[in-house]
Amino acid sequence: MKALVLLADGCEEVEALTVVDVLRRGGVSVTTATLGADRLVRGAHGIEFRADALFPADVGTEPDWDLVALPGGMGCMRALRASEPVKAFLRAMDGAGKFVAAVCASPAALGAAGVLAGRRYCCYPGIEAEIDGGTYVPDTALVRDGRVITGTGPGTAMTFALALVEALEGRGRRGEVAAGLLHGTDAHLGKHRHFPIVGTLGFILSPDRKKVLMVHRTYRSDDENLGKYNGVGGHLERGESIADCMMREIREETGLTVDSMSLRGTICWSDFGPDKEEWLGFVFLVDAFHGEPYRDNEEGTLSWQPIDAIGNLPMWKGDSLFLPFIFDADPRPFHAYMRYEGDDPAEWHYTRESK
Repeated sequence: MKALVLLADGCEEVEALTVVDVLRRGGVSVTTATLGADRLVRGAHGIEFRADALFPADVGTEPDWDLVALPGGMGCMRALRASEPVKAFLRAMDGAGKFVAAVCASPAALGAAGVLAGRRYCCYPGIEAEIDGGTYVPDTALVRDGRVITGTGPGTAMTFALALVEALEGRGRRGEVAAGLLHGTDAHLGKHRHFPIVGTLGFILSPDRKKVLMVHRTYRSDDENLGKYNGVGGHLERGESIADCMMREIREETGLTVDSMSLRGTICWSDFGPDKEEWLGFVFLVDAFHGEPYRDNEEGTLSWQPIDAIGNLPMWKGDSLFLPFIFDADPRPFHAYMRYEGDDPAEWHYTRESK
């Protein structure tokens, strides 16, 4: 994977250099390019450093990168926002389905390029007044809407940079980099607290209630779900409720808008997947929606599968244990624990709520 970090005089040094450093720790090939007349960049706080290249003279404007990232700083943002080659490049990257990221003041450059239209974003508080298009999300460090990633400022630069590692190299690699940086470590206790990944999993019924929309995960070679069929879902973002998360994931992954859904249960997955992750999942059944589903998304193809036959699809072995609870007539939510050893569920127990 390769990333381009666009710079200009007046950039926030912490944001610019943290992104470069953390991406390189994650194995990403990073090129820095400045809009200046030479490669010397003068930061907002008097720190000077040299970029690798000039933009666009040395790197061109074709979307030949996996990610472009813009650090903040008012001088940097204004230069990026005023540059027609930069705005055209951002539009080209977005149109090509590449990751586009900005932190602090620089989401304003994304807005000027039209990249934020119809998307959620965050930025340094107050900058939203200068941003056209998009929906501002306050009181959060990071927002990822599809392939657009935005952050808030110098104090959240590490969180922002790690999110870029995750986008390009996967959650496992992000975890390795974060651990090496002691990011999230409770130094006083000398250990990591138990912070499971909170996420959602949704099963969307067809109008006749005989089929369910499934994703066949075939597009990413680093996908821990490669080759398997899954429902729709993902991890909770800051500033969201669980219901918000489920509806956003469905909108992003399928193009559908939820009209009605119900919580069918919760599952604590332990030692799940090759990275032995801990998950707390909220499982929903969607029984009404509007819109037409995509044919595919960035993970794989979408298809309607008969409910009575989904157990025959290639799936995680543990899915067969809880899938009957999703579609049965019992209205009581279930609450389950499932521990994996490799690809096999080694421990499983559940309860259903009392009437």
